[in-house]
Amino acid sequence: MAEGLRPRRKDIAEEFRRGFVGMTQAPVSLDELIAAREALITIIVDDMPTAHREFLVGFKTGEPDWDLIGLPGIADLPAVRWKQ
Repeated sequence: MAEGLRPRRKDIAEEFRRGFVGMTQAPVSLDELIAAREALITIIVDDMPTAHREFLVGFKTGEPDWDLIGLPGIADLPAVRWKQ
């Protein structure tokens, strides 16, 4: 859960050189890939509504406030029940 709210940036330089270079139709630099990662983190984590963040923390502590996410019936979904 902490990783989802505060992601750790892994050094991907070696993996990029070994497994990514040449795999795309258009060339992509390491800097472009890192910039895309940062943009995704901003969209997913930094721009996450406070209510969703509070829900995730409550879910992790075993006391989720289901009203914070506004999805009726979500507490009864099999995947959610399994994760609790």
